[in-house]
Amino acid sequence: MFAAQSLCTVLSDAQNGESYECEDDRPVIRLSGSEDNARALDLLLRFIYPIDNPSPTSISDVRAVLRLMDKYVVENFDVTRRSLLKSVLEKHSMTVFLLADEYGFQDIRRRAAQVTIMSSRSIGDVDDVDLKRANYVIWMELLRLQERCISSIIDHLDCLEWATGTQIPGAVNDKNPRYFAIVASCSCSRIMKRSLAFHSDGLGNYYVPSWTMAYLERCQLVIAAKQKPWKEAFSDTARAQEEACQCQGCKSTGSWERMQSFSEYLQNQAEAILESEVCRREHRAFI
Repeated sequence: MFAAQSLCTVLSDAQNGESYECEDDRPVIRLSGSEDNARALDLLLRFIYPIDNPSPTSISDVRAVLRLMDKYVVENFDVTRRSLLKSVLEKHSMTVFLLADEYGFQDIRRRAAQVTIMSSRSIGDVDDVDLKRANYVIWMELLRLQERCISSIIDHLDCLEWATGTQIPGAVNDKNPRYFAIVASCSCSRIMKRSLAFHSDGLGNYYVPSWTMAYLERCQLVIAAKQKPWKEAFSDTARAQEEACQCQGCKSTGSWERMQSFSEYLQNQAEAILESEVCRREHRAFI
């Protein structure tokens, strides 16, 4: 509940000759309406005296309740603090990361860091008030790790050496007996890419259609700009499928139908990269 020091402060002031309000021989603590949001106070009191089960859904409500708990020294309510942070973690992972670090909730901080990295959240999602209270070293470490993961994924998408030609939608091996017939039936341009199959069994180069390469380039741009979470960027295959169907050759082979499984494969690759980066020695204690 409210710590005893709040009451002692009032009584101490009174002993110094300052007047104070009282009711039934108890000091009255006035809550400043200009400083404390009425909604936040209402939520705080409902947590302390639970008549119902309050469920704040906005990060502003969560932040306000936490600050009021600090201001009025509400003790022994770490379960409530943890619950508040977890309720908004997926949508506001950067802010939750900072708050969890401030309160010493290492497990929540770790999860918030992982969500932040995978969702490519921007620093613009964080309130200036939280940034001012942040541990600068920990905060910069999170941002550096996020940038490293993003850079690794972009490089990964650019080379395609990690994939076999059969996993890349529309890709054709130049040793395929039907290579010339397939390419001749296509109206889309093709780009030569070395793939894993070329290195492992000497089957030659793979020629990837322009609509597949355009899809990969869009994924790179979205991830680099932190416009969407990685999974959303990879899952957005509609445009690639539409472009594939504009080519009669690609449409007839049904290669565009592999875009969905290819996007899922890319998601798995991105998660593997994240796991690899996080497991580096310098980050083990951090995440």
